Amino acid sequence: MTAESIDSSDTRSVSELKRKILELETLYEISQALNFPATLEDVMSNIMPILHRKMEIERGILALLDHHTGDLMVQVGYGIDCQETERGQYRISEGIIRKVIEAGEPMVIPSSGGEPFFLNRTQPPGG
Repeated sequence: MTAESIDSSDTRSVSELKRKILELETLYEISQALNFPATLEDVMSNIMPILHRKMEIERGILALLDHHTGDLMVQVGYGIDCQETERGQYRISEGIIRKVIEAGEPMVIPSSGGEPFFLNRTQPPGG
């Protein structure tokens, strides 16, 4: 093992540790926002700015299952307007939604433009 490989490994470990600390800090702030009774929209309106500030998200959605249609409907959006939120309807078998359900974990998309599974349903047709 060379000194260069140790430095590289240490840098990666420190970076991973900093990321984990940031995630824990973020979860703590979110848990504080969840301590007060409020509507789902109010809670998410408090949580999304935390995710923006701490994790640098630009856009995010919370989609819930509509038991009548079997589709996921966007309930709350961050970085999108009300009209975009209303257009957010997804089948659980398509796009990024399918990948999230298969993985059973949230997914971060660094750039939606480079993601082939990004369906961009919140934008108007041709938008």
